[in-house]
Amino acid sequence: MGLAAIFSPLLLGVAFCLMLQVKRSVSQIGHKWEISYTACSKDCGEGVQLLLKSCYTVEAIPQLALESFCNGIAITEPLTISCNAHPCDLCERTLTRASGRITSPYYPDKYSIPKYCRLFVQLPTNKRVLLSFSKFALEGLNLAGHSLKTEDEVCLCGTSVQISDQIVASRSDRYCGTKSHFSWISDSNSILVEFMTQSSHLFNRFSAEYEAIPAKSACYQFIDVTATDKGYVTSPGYPKQYGNNIHCEFALHADPAHGIALTIEEFQLEPSPTCHLDYVTIEDLYTQRKKTVCGTLNAASWLSDSNEVLLTFHSNENDVYNGFIIYYETMNRVPAGSRTFTDPEGTITSPGYPLVYPPNIQAFYHIYADPSQIVVLRFDDFQTERDDSQGQPVPLPRIRRSTLSAIQFEKGARCEEADYVKVEDILAGSSISYCGKLPTFTWFSETNAVLLKFVTDADENYKGFSASYRTLERSPVSDWELVFRAASVTETDVVSKWLDTSRGYNEFDHNAKSIHKEHSPNTYKNSLVNDWANVGITKVKIELYKQGSVVAAFHFKNNPGVRGTIQNWFHCANRLYSTHSDLLQDDCADLVYDNRGIFEITNQKGAAMGDCATAEGKLWLDIQDRIPAIDLPGSCPYERDADRVTKFFYSTASDKAGVTSTGTNIDTADVFTIWIQRDCDQSVVLNPTLQNAEFSSDGFALGRNYPNNEHCDYYFLNTPFDRLLLYFDYFFLEHEDGVCTKDYVEIEDLTTKRIDRFCGNQNKPLFTTDGNAAVVRFRSDSFSNFPGWRLQASVQSRNIEDCSSVLTTDSGDVRNADYPSPLTNFRLQGCETILHASIPHRVTLSLTKVHVDLADCPELTIFDAASSTPIIEVSGKIYPFSWTSTSNEMSLWYCTGLPYRSYLFYEGNFQTSISPKPATCIEYFDAEFAGTFSWPTTQLATGSQNCYRVIRTHPALNHRILLRFENLVLKNKDCSSFIKVMDTTTKRSQTTCLTAQRPFTWTSDANEVIVQFFSGPSFSSHAVNGFYSSEPRRPSTESVTLTGTKGEFTSQNFPEDYPSGVHSDYLLQGNAHEVVFVSFLELTLESPSTTPLKKRRKKREEPSEHTLYKRQAIPKTDTKCEYDYIEIKDKLDTSRTVRYCGSQLPFGWLSSSNEVIVTMDTDSSVVKKGFKAEYLFMERPDPTGCGGIFEASNGRFESPSYPRNYPRNADCTYVLLALANQRIKITFTSFNTELDADCQNDRVMIDDQLGKKTDLYCGDLSTPFSWTSKSNLVFVTFHSDAQIEFGGFTATYEFEDRTDKTTCEVNVDDQSGELLSPRFPRLYPNLRECTYVVTVESQFGVQLTFSEFVLEDPTPGGGCVFDYLEIFHSAPKTSDKFCGAKDPFEVLVNSNQVEMIFKSDFIIFYKGFKAKYEAVDLSTAQPGCDQVLTASSGVFTSPNYPANYPLSMDCEIEIRVPSRNYVKITFTDFSLENCPYDYVEVRDKIKNTVSQRFCGRKPIEFSYESESNEVVVFFHSDDHTPSTGFRAVYSAEIKPTQPSASTGCPPNYGLQLSAPSGQLVSPSYPNYPVNVECKIRISVAVGKICKIVFSEFEVEDQDTCSYDYVQLTSIPDDGSKSKWCGKLDAGTVWISKSNVCELKFKSDGFVPARGFKATYETADPVAFDCQQELSGSTGYFASPNYPNNYPVDSTCVTTIQVPGTHLVKIEFQMFDVEEQTFCSYDWVQIRDEGTGVKTPKYCGTYNHSFNYKAKSNKVSVLFFSDEIQNQKGFLALYSAVLP
Repeated sequence: MGLAAIFSPLLLGVAFCLMLQVKRSVSQIGHKWEISYTACSKDCGEGVQLLLKSCYTVEAIPQLALESFCNGIAITEPLTISCNAHPCDLCERTLTRASGRITSPYYPDKYSIPKYCRLFVQLPTNKRVLLSFSKFALEGLNLAGHSLKTEDEVCLCGTSVQISDQIVASRSDRYCGTKSHFSWISDSNSILVEFMTQSSHLFNRFSAEYEAIPAKSACYQFIDVTATDKGYVTSPGYPKQYGNNIHCEFALHADPAHGIALTIEEFQLEPSPTCHLDYVTIEDLYTQRKKTVCGTLNAASWLSDSNEVLLTFHSNENDVYNGFIIYYETMNRVPAGSRTFTDPEGTITSPGYPLVYPPNIQAFYHIYADPSQIVVLRFDDFQTERDDSQGQPVPLPRIRRSTLSAIQFEKGARCEEADYVKVEDILAGSSISYCGKLPTFTWFSETNAVLLKFVTDADENYKGFSASYRTLERSPVSDWELVFRAASVTETDVVSKWLDTSRGYNEFDHNAKSIHKEHSPNTYKNSLVNDWANVGITKVKIELYKQGSVVAAFHFKNNPGVRGTIQNWFHCANRLYSTHSDLLQDDCADLVYDNRGIFEITNQKGAAMGDCATAEGKLWLDIQDRIPAIDLPGSCPYERDADRVTKFFYSTASDKAGVTSTGTNIDTADVFTIWIQRDCDQSVVLNPTLQNAEFSSDGFALGRNYPNNEHCDYYFLNTPFDRLLLYFDYFFLEHEDGVCTKDYVEIEDLTTKRIDRFCGNQNKPLFTTDGNAAVVRFRSDSFSNFPGWRLQASVQSRNIEDCSSVLTTDSGDVRNADYPSPLTNFRLQGCETILHASIPHRVTLSLTKVHVDLADCPELTIFDAASSTPIIEVSGKIYPFSWTSTSNEMSLWYCTGLPYRSYLFYEGNFQTSISPKPATCIEYFDAEFAGTFSWPTTQLATGSQNCYRVIRTHPALNHRILLRFENLVLKNKDCSSFIKVMDTTTKRSQTTCLTAQRPFTWTSDANEVIVQFFSGPSFSSHAVNGFYSSEPRRPSTESVTLTGTKGEFTSQNFPEDYPSGVHSDYLLQGNAHEVVFVSFLELTLESPSTTPLKKRRKKREEPSEHTLYKRQAIPKTDTKCEYDYIEIKDKLDTSRTVRYCGSQLPFGWLSSSNEVIVTMDTDSSVVKKGFKAEYLFMERPDPTGCGGIFEASNGRFESPSYPRNYPRNADCTYVLLALANQRIKITFTSFNTELDADCQNDRVMIDDQLGKKTDLYCGDLSTPFSWTSKSNLVFVTFHSDAQIEFGGFTATYEFEDRTDKTTCEVNVDDQSGELLSPRFPRLYPNLRECTYVVTVESQFGVQLTFSEFVLEDPTPGGGCVFDYLEIFHSAPKTSDKFCGAKDPFEVLVNSNQVEMIFKSDFIIFYKGFKAKYEAVDLSTAQPGCDQVLTASSGVFTSPNYPANYPLSMDCEIEIRVPSRNYVKITFTDFSLENCPYDYVEVRDKIKNTVSQRFCGRKPIEFSYESESNEVVVFFHSDDHTPSTGFRAVYSAEIKPTQPSASTGCPPNYGLQLSAPSGQLVSPSYPNYPVNVECKIRISVAVGKICKIVFSEFEVEDQDTCSYDYVQLTSIPDDGSKSKWCGKLDAGTVWISKSNVCELKFKSDGFVPARGFKATYETADPVAFDCQQELSGSTGYFASPNYPNNYPVDSTCVTTIQVPGTHLVKIEFQMFDVEEQTFCSYDWVQIRDEGTGVKTPKYCGTYNHSFNYKAKSNKVSVLFFSDEIQNQKGFLALYSAVLP
């Protein structure tokens, strides 16, 4: 074989390169080393070469020298060389192994010696070679940077690699320059790789791996994409179906500078879950990344990693399908370092995240989903540089703090001027750029392939981004629909051309169904296809058939923005595929697509544009719509046809068009068809320029039902700072109980993955997204269809403040920002809470506390987007209210202005409720204007459905709802149908399921009610007449609703005096079939005015239309209750309203309906005891029977049918109702009923329920008899059984005053005498009021001396409100009240007349009193009040105690006890006017300490302890408002021995104390120095705690105690440390929570003060729990968190039980609870569980301890705090004491 046959032409001109030796010299002056290598130790390509060296002289002709002359000359060459890296011959090798490596010489070293190498790869014939270059760098230009040059043009100096297929001669490629990794696949089993270099450049090197892969199949196509740039791969036979048992390969090859982009345009293979039947595999030949697909696919992308792709198509022996069209084109290679993601989900972060990203980078991230999926990207963190007009990458700090620090979203060119992320949908060709600081946001693709590009510049680097992606299923590909078909004469069947007329596809002539084309001149008209643009057509294809087989096909696709008329579709730019390959390669500028009256595809010189005889005229398709005459000049020969019969012409050649001038390659077809493929999916980008869009189900706009088998996805994308409001103003799909699986709509928030699915008939569903993207999915099955839906999509700004949220739970709390405090911080966007329920539900918002006063912005606003009045604004202080949404969503928004200009506080809750069925069966009424409603019969025609009526008023009105129901007919007797009324604020409800023959009412607590009508499974017809209105309501604190069966209610503070200015409502609400019986057991109010009434109440002779019974006139007194009174109102019949005041005997009242409201109003002056009442709901008698209510002062009643015999089975109720202070006398003038022993057959029962008097009568009572009640209300009930009838009865009645005298008067004017309580010495009666007036000579006073005094005890708070004696002084006008049991005492009256009033209540009575009176000389009777007490113990009181002390008094009481003792004073009773008017001041005389001042009323005894043995007590009263004063007991107590006080200051810093008790003081007490820090640690016994009591505390004050302070800590520190400064009351207590505690004192360099003085002691642990039970003989308990502030909004109970023979005593050692006049905010109350007696509520701050002693061995201590202010609370010690 000669050289020409062996070597490639690459050798020409470079043969001298083959003779170069591998030899080198290393020299120094005089001598040098000559270096060479031995031959390979093994055959070529194996083993090593050894280094050889010889020493030579440096001369013209070198001479061999001794090696010693060259010693010292360094040799840098390796001692051995791998033969594999350095071929030992002309580098010509043949490789036959199945895989191996091919490299440049010396690889990886750089090669610089000119060389020519040939490497053969020879594999078995059933294999071929895949060569993969991982490194390639030769001399030459980079082809990627010189796209207009060829590979030969950039290869310089002959340096290149050429790869040739040795068998397929056409396969040979030459490469040079620098390449990214690439591959080269052969067609055969043998390739030749030739490498040649002529220069000495050092970068010439390459490395490649080869492997054997199976030989190409019989069905194989190699496509050089570099040459064609783009094209299509189709399945065999396409557009016909592919055959069975096919295995085809398509090798796509591009130059190494490019990759290959594949687009699946059409794809339909046999489906299988694992794609093992028919499939296509796409594989990148370098990276071997592959994807196997089958079934039916959407349009999808696949991008190669390198320059070669192998497509493999396989079909089995079973079913065949249409096949596929895959479009290919070259693309720029993916940059090195790019990341590819193919998993269904994953995470992507910027380089360096979460640290700052580097400058000047470009990072690429490819995401490939399955072709049936799209990609959803969620950016959870995004912070990059942003170029704005100020050049600031981040906003400047706000002066006013806001939780929002967002940078507005910028997109487009401005983002790309800085650092940005660009997200691209590869197939759709859409992209968007993001930069700046963005909230969490989402982006989605329309197809399966996404490129994310991150670019940074040289400055301003930030955190970057963190994103996650997931894939979602796309809608499946719909089938092709044949919509138009026209046939030539060769078909004989007459068919309609437009096969689907449901969408308006019609011929101009509706009767044209001829096989002759000439009968319908135009194929179609755009105006007749009236919704072509709206049916979601994505592809159109034209197919021509001949003898039943497809002979030509033309496919068009819907490019973005093309949806429209027919002309838009058949356009060159939309061409997708044609059976004519030359058509695909021609430029659109040279082509004509005409469908205006003819239809053809030609070039510019074809039949449509010129003469058919033009030689350049080309045609691919022509529908003959005209037949020219034979002699017409320029007529087209292919259009001449016999018999004027339509022919459809097409080009018969697959690679070229027909020639119009000769008719060459033009043939005819039998059938012409138009097919469409619909895809109702849409992607919509909403932004500030497109803020709203409307969508509807297919056919909705034309009034048609939606089609079956719909599968539509509507994707919505906003900017990152926007969200979506999706609002269905119409929604009617197939109904399905439970989970919607047939026809449904599903909405998913793509950011949060929140999903709602709904179906059936819904009322205006709403969905507000959390994020900026969402998808709406519509599905229908293959059965029933319905009208469909219409959707309004709009853009809203996202509120990303910390106070904004979307709540999707079924219920929860809603509160203002900064809760439990009022609004505190400024937020730029305001605060928003979106309440979202699942679609079939509604949302009810209930706010229990609302106070809004916003100065700079709108009010608290409720948005109900689906409502006709979507905005509800609330301001001021509003009563609790509710608001129910008209759809499933509602939002609450308020601005957050400057806190010092605004006040906002609210709290409440929300709850979702199921919508009615059907969902549209709901109506909303405004009760501010009265109206009516009825049973929704037409909407509840089918069984088991319900409807709602929401009746409400605006919250700002503070109204409640009044409902009245009449003529209620419910025909189901099993309560399967009903009416239910519910107050949405209090959740109080009532259900009525039986027919109500009489009207009934229902009054709400708040502003909104829901009336539910439910029809059971039967089809019974129900009815009701409903009336609604509203009325003002009182605050919830002044209004009570009472339900159930019975109960009691009282006036405020009962049995103590009610406060002035009371306005209270008590709503007594029974069921629809009940009446209300109210018993007032006690009523004592301010007496009425005696002014005659201007009008008497009219007598009523006829019963009211809406009353239960037949009634008679109601008399009324001539006095007016205008000061303090109660009013009883029958809600159904307001004419029966009565009003009472003054003192009344126990009395009763009965309503005519199911609701009664009792109102109590008091003025601002006199207060009294109030009332106590009981209520009972009774069954309402049948109004059609006998009986009635009798309220006239006299009258008669009789048995039914009297004087004839009464009927069987009769039940009659006669209600006799007199005035409050009357009783009833009944006289039976005739009485004859059936007689039996127990009167169980026929009987008359007379029942005085209040007077506890009941009698039963039967038989023949011939003698008239009478019966007298004890109270004012009597029920007479007559009953007859089913057996025998008798004559019955007749009776008269009259009302008379009750005989018990309730008043008495005693007037005496003797100089002395005796005064006695009624019946003394016997027990005084109940309900007495007696007046005693004693008058003596002028200039004298009256001295009253009580020798006996036993009345009912006072209330637990010490007030005399039950039975009492009140003594009135005339100068000044004051009075003293006395009650309980008292030792003998005296009262001096400083005038000549005294008035006493004695009162007893309804319940308990005692012995009373006995007193003497005498006249006294006032000049000598006034005693002095200064005293000096020296006994070791004693008692002292205020002047006149227990009567009121005199005005303008100053008394000084000095107490001296023996030395070494101290004085302990216990005040057992204490009642003074508040400071600074009247007070007691106690001072340690010797120590001269700061005095302690006491005033006001102290309900529990308290103590004072001095430091020395002398104390001064000073009492002062002013000239107004005296009180009973005080009583005190003092005693001398031995001083305990006190250890020395400790400071813990240097040098004893950190002093450890372990004694059980001791003293603590600040340094240099009482004046501490500056700049000092002291610490003391105290350890007491395990199981005990530290108790520190400060007797004095004064440290520099500052809000946060940052200057000087005392810090107290439990060890270990559990967070309960306390830091104190300022001035604290003596006796302030701190307790630890462990047995080790620490006190730290620190002062700064300014403002010293006195310091502190304290003692510590060992104590038992304190119980802090909110709910706790304590036992044992003694122990501590405290408010939660003590000594830190107690929590707000707490209700706590501590139950204490001591051994059974003892009583509980409680000493409050520390008490600091929020103060309020009536203790309505925070309070402590003690209940004696043995007696049931409660103390008053305690609140405020006590600077001394006080005690409580129970009357049993068990008590409960109740502690309550409201939601606003909190303080330190209390510390208490309980102990067991003997009775």
